[in-house]
Order: sequence, then structure tokens, then C-alpha cells
Amino acid sequence: MTDLMAPLLDAQVTLLRTMAHEYLLRADGTWPTWNWVVHTLDCMELDADQLIRSLPRIGAGGASYGLTRGLGHHLAAGEQVSLTIAAAAHIDELDSMIVPKFLRVLPYLVSVQRTPPASSRQVHQPRATSENLLRAFPEMPDFVRNWLPSILEGEPATWWGSSSGRDSAQGTWYRDLSREIRHYRGVATLSEYMTAVAVHLAGHAPGRASSRAPAPRSSLPHAPSRPSTEAGCPDADTPPALPPPEEYALSLLTRLAGHVRPSSTDYVGLGELFPFRSFREADVAVYARSLEAADLLCARGQIETVSGRDRWQRRALELRITTKGLLEARRIVQARSNVGLRHDNAFNELVAKAYARARSELDLREFVGTAYYLGEPHSVDTVIAAARELQEHGLAQLDPSDGNPKRLNLTARGRACARSGMKASDYVTSQNTPGIQFVQNNYAGSTAAQGQYVTQNTGLRPDQFAEMVRELRRLAPALDVDQVEFVHEVEVLADESLELSERRRAGDRVRGWLEANQGAVGGVQTVLSVLGLFLG
Repeated sequence: MTDLMAPLLDAQVTLLRTMAHEYLLRADGTWPTWNWVVHTLDCMELDADQLIRSLPRIGAGGASYGLTRGLGHHLAAGEQVSLTIAAAAHIDELDSMIVPKFLRVLPYLVSVQRTPPASSRQVHQPRATSENLLRAFPEMPDFVRNWLPSILEGEPATWWGSSSGRDSAQGTWYRDLSREIRHYRGVATLSEYMTAVAVHLAGHAPGRASSRAPAPRSSLPHAPSRPSTEAGCPDADTPPALPPPEEYALSLLTRLAGHVRPSSTDYVGLGELFPFRSFREADVAVYARSLEAADLLCARGQIETVSGRDRWQRRALELRITTKGLLEARRIVQARSNVGLRHDNAFNELVAKAYARARSELDLREFVGTAYYLGEPHSVDTVIAAARELQEHGLAQLDPSDGNPKRLNLTARGRACARSGMKASDYVTSQNTPGIQFVQNNYAGSTAAQGQYVTQNTGLRPDQFAEMVRELRRLAPALDVDQVEFVHEVEVLADESLELSERRRAGDRVRGWLEANQGAVGGVQTVLSVLGLFLG
């Protein structure tokens, strides 16, 4: 096995030290651009490109780890290539300034992940936040705010979380923690940490079956492959990222619903849905993620499972979808077919993901490779159309602005949108159209709802109807209703591709639930007034 702590060539150490010194001098957690590194080493008669690719790595594919973060086929001039904790074995300044703080934080993160869930009825996702870390380590605020987020992105202990985000302007961030961090219990020194990394990644090596979480990037044989076009999509030969557990669970649920008859009570083996072909890294990763997704669905009451062991002595599952699961699968399938909802999701996610990045800049190729809508990958066309609309509304700039854009940068208005806490689509609507304002008028003992742009006789404008649907979705968690059925009926009501009679039937059911919650939840009466205009 490659030893990341083994001595390096002098030229390799020079490369690492050049990058590390600039990183420490900046003191803001950012790394120098690759263009700066190349030119600095050129002055020393050293080839930075050759040196950085000669550095040792362990693991394979998306689960490889070395002295630098993973490198693509080409390093762009403006790219910030960062070193990992492993590089501290060769750079004394990193060992003295960064490693002790990291090793203080690591046990805290392990304890956060191992904290028992507060409820046995809900899915619990352990999460590290800058706010909690600042309370735990008040003596190192700069390290927590500026340095730690990017460090955690590059370390195997914290690779595997399903979600992360960063607000650079506010100095806040969060990162979900997976069970993979348990491999680092009791680590107290750099040497112990490097040993734990080697053992951890060995469990994800090709040719070994593992029940642990999969590598971040792997093939997904059961999902549509990413389209390969010049419009910012990854190369056809690059395996797409495995969806996070939440998205994977939606894919599993709809696949299971399509595999059985609606009235069937038979169990279906997980292997029938996602055939396990071999012990290749890709298949091991898919099977492990499938088990994780099944556990999520079971916790939500959308499937029932029976456990056993297969011929490889791996955990095997048989699944049966519940009525609740069928309703949710039906809602998902309908929402996937709604082009408008899919577009809005890409529109909103582009803003959120860009704002979480340094300089609010997003690589569209990377986004296409990792963006999902209800368990399905976003198409290149959807992403590009959403990006262009953001540019038209003044929320973003594209590079290049014409042709096939590769990068997206939020404008000042786009950053204000992200900070508002609203979805980008809602933000645009709120900026361009007035909200619905209602006045209750009494005519001969009868009450009618009227507003600046709404009357009982004229009905609703499209933007007002869309605002009503958004309000229904916002109110849903506060209502005393079956959440799955309520959300399903709201989506039917909102789906303009369906027959009007079907949408009105859904609207009647929604109105009944709202009337039962009047007085208990604020805003219900206003939504009822608008819904009444639609139902007539």
C-alpha cells in the first residue's frame, strides 16, 4: 500500500511548501490559483503540472486520497488546488498550525454523528454547523469560520455527507455527517489519522464488498446516464455521481411502485430492482446506497422490509410498498412530468449552490453532474434554460454569455436573493408582481373576497394562482392533515397538464382540509378565499 507519509523528492516538497505558505499567509482559508503556483515554480525551473501529478495517492477513483484534493484531467488557471491534512506530514507549518486544531474538532464531529436521534419516528441527519462549533471551540473562531469548511471537504472522514452549504458573507456553514466518520473514533495524532484513512479507504477499494457508504463518484446502472453534449455536460466516459441518499430513496420508491401491481402485497427483492452483478466498486456502491435508501423509506412508512442474507453473506432486503408509499410515488411521477416544476427546481438550486461557493461562482458542468430532481438527474437543456433565465432576471452572469455557458456567477441582486431566504422563483415573483391583497366586503349580508387584482367575477391571474400554490406548500407542515395526501392533492391542483375537472376535485379536498384547520393556523383564511375563486 502507498504510504502518504513516506519521504518525498525535494521538488515535490517545494511544490507543497509553496502552496502551503501562500495559504497560511492569506489566513482566510483560500488557496492560491493554479496559475500563480505554475508561474512561481517556473521561476524555480520546476514543472508544477508534472510535480502535482507525481504525488502519491491511496484508494481509487472517486475514493482516492492524497496530499492534494482530487485533480481533474485539466487544471484551469483560476482553479484553487488545495492540500489535504496528509500534506502536513511533509510541511511543518501545516503540522503546527492546522493539524492540532483539526484533531481537536474531529472527536467533536464523531460525537455529533453518534448522538442518538431524538425521535424514533423521524429520519435523523446528524449535522455539523459553524454556530455549534463556535460554541464548542470559542477560542478559535477564525479557524472554524474560514479554514474548517474547505478542510472538511477534502477529508475522507467528512466526504460522505449528503448535503453541505456555506454562506461566506455571513461566515456560516453546515455539513451533514455520515456513519463513515465512525472510522476515526479515538484518533489523536496525525499518524493515527493517516492509518485510519488508509484502513477506511481500503474498505472502498474495487474487489471488496462493503456495507459502508459508497464512494462519492461511481456508476449508476439503473438510472439514465447523463446526456453528453457540448453544453457544459461532463464527458461521456466520466461516471456520474451517485445520488445522495435522499434522491436515491425517491428513485427506489418510484422504481418499486412501477415494479408491482397497485393491489399487490408481494415482497420484491432489492436485487430484482438493482441487480448486483459483481464486486466491482460501482456495483458495491450502488448496493450499499440502495440499502441506505430503503432504510430511509422504511422509516417514513412508505415501504415495509424483511431482512436476510444473500449468498455473499451481505445484508439482503425484500421490499413491499405501502399505501402511503404508492401515494408518494404517484406524486413524484406526476411532479417529474411537470416541466415547469422541474425548471423551477433547477432555477432555485442554481442560486443556492452558487451562493454556497466562494465568490458565488458555479461550474455548470459540475452542477449538471450532481443535480437531481426527485431522484432523476436534471437534463443539460433544463439547467442551461434555467441559467439563462437567471441571467435575464439580472440574478446571474454566464460565461460565456452566448453559446454554451460553462460557468455561472451570481450578481449583487442574485446574492441578495440568496440572502433573502426565499426560493429564487418566489423572489423574482415578489419583485415583479404585487402580492394578493384581500378585502372582505359585505353586500346585503353576503361576504365576498375582493382584492386589488382579484374579484369574485374575474378569477385568478396565473401568477396569483402560482402564489396560492406556493402558500399551500408552505402551510402544509403546520396543518393537522395527512401530509402525503395533502401534498399529493396540492400537486394535482397545481398541474396544468391535467383535466380541469380532476384539478377541481383535488381543490375541493384541499379546501376541506383547510376549513378543518381554520383558526388553528394563520393564513388559512386568505388561501381559502383565493382557492374559492379557482373552484368557483
